[in-house]
Amino acid sequence: MIQTFNGAVVNAQPPIATISVNKFCVVFKDRNALKRVSLDSAIETRQFINWLLTM
Repeated sequence: MIQTFNGAVVNAQPPIATISVNKFCVVFKDRNALKRVSLDSAIETRQFINWLLTM
C-alpha cells in the first residue's frame, strides 16, 4: 500500500513484522525491507502507526 505522509510517499507491503518509535521517527520492517519515516508531530506519528497497524 502507498501512503503520503509529510509530503513523502511511503510504500509498505504487508505483513508488517516490527515497528519501532522514537519521538517523531518510525522505523518498520515490511515484507521487503526496513524503512524509516520522519514525521513532524506526535499526531502525525500516531496516525502513521495506526495506518501501519490496520494493514
